[in-house]
Amino acid sequence: MENEMQNHVKTGTISHVSHLFLLLLAVTLSLVLSTIQASAQVGTAHLWGVNISGQLGDGTLTERDSPIGLASPTRLIQISAGDKHTLALTATGVVYAWGNNIYGQLGDGTTADHLIPTLVPGLPRIVQVVACSAYSMALASDGTVWGWGANFMGQLGDGTTVGRQIPTRAPSLSGIVQISGNQTNSMALKSDGTVYSWGFNYYGGVGDGTTTNRTSPVVVTGLDHVIQVSEGGYYALALKSDGTVWAWGRNNSGQLGDGTTVTRLTPVSVPSLTNVMQISAGQEHSVAILGDGSVVAWGQNYAGQLGDGTTTGRLTPVPISGLVNITQISAGNQNSMALQSDGTVLTWGANYGGQLGDGTTVGRTVPDVVPGLTNQTAISMGWFHAATLQAERQPTVLTTPNFTINYAQPFNMKALLRNARTGLPLPGKSITYFIDGSVEAVATTDAAGRIAVRHPAPTTIVVGTHAVVAKFYGDAGFILSGGAAVITVNKADTRLRMGNDSGAVGSTRNLTVTLRRLTDSALLSFKEVAFYLEGSEIGRATTDGVGRAVLPYVVSNAFGYGPKTLITKFYGDANHNESIATSTFTVTHSPTRLRLNSVAGRVGHNVNLKARLIRTSDGAVLSGATVRFEVDGVAVGSSITDGAGFANLVYVVPTTSTLGAHTVAVFFDGDVDYLSSTASGAVLTIIP
Repeated sequence: MENEMQNHVKTGTISHVSHLFLLLLAVTLSLVLSTIQASAQVGTAHLWGVNISGQLGDGTLTERDSPIGLASPTRLIQISAGDKHTLALTATGVVYAWGNNIYGQLGDGTTADHLIPTLVPGLPRIVQVVACSAYSMALASDGTVWGWGANFMGQLGDGTTVGRQIPTRAPSLSGIVQISGNQTNSMALKSDGTVYSWGFNYYGGVGDGTTTNRTSPVVVTGLDHVIQVSEGGYYALALKSDGTVWAWGRNNSGQLGDGTTVTRLTPVSVPSLTNVMQISAGQEHSVAILGDGSVVAWGQNYAGQLGDGTTTGRLTPVPISGLVNITQISAGNQNSMALQSDGTVLTWGANYGGQLGDGTTVGRTVPDVVPGLTNQTAISMGWFHAATLQAERQPTVLTTPNFTINYAQPFNMKALLRNARTGLPLPGKSITYFIDGSVEAVATTDAAGRIAVRHPAPTTIVVGTHAVVAKFYGDAGFILSGGAAVITVNKADTRLRMGNDSGAVGSTRNLTVTLRRLTDSALLSFKEVAFYLEGSEIGRATTDGVGRAVLPYVVSNAFGYGPKTLITKFYGDANHNESIATSTFTVTHSPTRLRLNSVAGRVGHNVNLKARLIRTSDGAVLSGATVRFEVDGVAVGSSITDGAGFANLVYVVPTTSTLGAHTVAVFFDGDVDYLSSTASGAVLTIIP
């Protein structure tokens, strides 16, 4: 209803908006409410409904309950239906107006009504027009904003409340990419995603936190990253790039969608809405297209304008049944209109002036097709009349970027679909994405004309170059196109991790290392890892299912004792780069243990004192080691351990020895490889 088309276009080029912001601002670029910009879809206009002031442009004042063709002086690229007047834009940026002109809203310097399109003089090249209640707005290709007509509340934004019969620039605005107006409020979206508003503010429709009327634009509080704005009846909507919707102003019928009827002086989120593609604010009801092409609505519903089969008002969004594959919406006074992807137009709500275009004046609470209209490409619902454009199929440009990733790195399959004549993004279109000839994704373009689908299995895209093709197969309004690119996949970096360790000579240590891929942090299994101690390879092991490689290592003194450099190395493979981890392995002397048995003997006789020396770490027996024996603390001799680790000492029991138990102890003093050990507690029992 607020008649603002988001398509700020130059013929065949993108407007002053930076290319970067164009990707953010897609919704501005296409559909949106009642200002129908057919994205330079040059074609024939059809109008119907109330014609009391000649707003249908057919040279009569006859009401029409079915569409009639417009006798336009040139083919049009945009049409905007207001209250009792209509604006149209040609491919050369020229504006025509017709209908009611009591306040000079036709911009020709008079207040005389015109029943057929009449040139609006004095404007620069225009890329968007908005027919409001009793005034008009235009956006120039240089980002400036122009207005003419009624100005009681400062809605022209020129700092006054003086009406204008010819276009006047809003002097403080520049860098604007979309405009919107309705009754006595106006809005402009800037290329940086901020929003400016001005005009009547009794209900907070300006969104600056006050109720003070504004004759010059002020910033709407708290909004950023906005890609579309829509002005309703004393309230407003904004769509952000994250797909959320924000609303402010009058809320008597729940048109803000926040579950209340509380007026809001600053923007609040519509809490249940996500993944929104387009918004349209009517007089007291709101409509939105979701990412799947379905439509929701909320607010006033006296005439069934919400399309849910009832006349019950809704404080929060409700789905409109029967609407699928919707590409444009336009909310009017007490009615609504939608355009399907096949070019079919549907209407619902009030119909007392024939504004539903179905050949009757009977209202409807559910959507129905407007007969006789096919291959339509743009729609505009005004207060009491409606307009569409029937355009030839437009050429499209589909681009998909080259990019480089590392193996297994998560990536998005991206493409951007634009109108080839205007450069404007095309939302709601199905794109098929191929890699090396295989279909990897089918996705619908978002409000910015983009797809960005996360590849479900990046490990299937191996190292090398891969051919990418994105295809749009066309529809009723647009010709097929395709884009090609190359994905370059490099080897993934890897990382080995191993902690410091130590071990005694002769012991077995399980040297453990973990191998991980850096691109996705995956643990790598079935990869061979080599282990080096002091530069010499000591073995290899293969990683298990959780990325661990374990090498059982029998500690040797071949590299000496103390801290030694331990290096683990993965040599890489077809998809992975090599990696190295360095740690310290400390080689220690092995502890030992002596075992000694008790014995008995007679005075003057020989007794075999026997001890065994073993390595504690693994129980191995030690040969060639000197073991000392003591009896009652007195050294009695030593012996060399044999191949079985035994030290045998033949001890002659002194004749002076007393009968009974005597303490025997044995000692190994250690050597270059082994630590010392002692055994005691055995006894020599001397018997008669």
